[in-house]
Amino acid sequence: MAQIYFGISAMPVQVGSLFDVGVFVDSHGQTISAVEGVLPLSDGLELVAVQDGGSVASLWVEKPQETAAGVAFAGVTPGGFNGSRGQLFTLTLRAEKAGSFELQLADGRVLLNDGDGTAAVLSPAPLIFLVTDTAQSGSINSLTDLDPPEDFTPVIVDELQLGGRVVIFSAVDKSSGIDYYKLKEGRGEWQTVTSPYLLAKQAGPVKLQVIAVDHVGNERLVKSSVGGQLTSLQVALFCGILSVIIITLWASKPWRLWSR
Repeated sequence: MAQIYFGISAMPVQVGSLFDVGVFVDSHGQTISAVEGVLPLSDGLELVAVQDGGSVASLWVEKPQETAAGVAFAGVTPGGFNGSRGQLFTLTLRAEKAGSFELQLADGRVLLNDGDGTAAVLSPAPLIFLVTDTAQSGSINSLTDLDPPEDFTPVIVDELQLGGRVVIFSAVDKSSGIDYYKLKEGRGEWQTVTSPYLLAKQAGPVKLQVIAVDHVGNERLVKSSVGGQLTSLQVALFCGILSVIIITLWASKPWRLWSR
């Protein structure tokens, strides 16, 4: 058995607002090699953007994109994936009208990494959420939501279409939903951000702290970092300097012995 399921960034959703829906795969203890499906979008939901940075399906046969039938996708996980929270991609949607909405995968398939591409039994996992005309400020009782958002992993990727090196993140809070995110880059100041976030430091090592805050103020802090990478010119220069030092030391040792 396997599941393709969803996580929503805020709940309830207000008419006219943007919100994220993460699409995840749970292999239920098996190793999978490929996923595909179509996600129909109900009338009243507008697709604004699709983010697939850091996906466990790192090789796309069909990148997630809007078609007449919905958001279609087909991807491969080189080496296989075994886990309960493999992020496939994230949809940014705009709610255009009030009502109850359901997201349910259609024509979904998950293939096992068993050499034969056997199809796993796919268990349905729909997402049902409410879109309201006005903010329901009194609808969430802080006494009933004492848990912080679930753990999540920021992913730093190079996306030329977004302007360079960005960090992508999406958290899930089952009780009151995600209200907003805060991010601190290196020793900089905390700031309220949205995903994807274009990093101020576009080269070299960078350390990040991201906080997801739910609608009653519970917080989840996670950290991420990427190390600096030497360019080919820097590597060649380093090797050249090291060679000169070694040759110099080798050549000078006999002279020092003779001088004694």
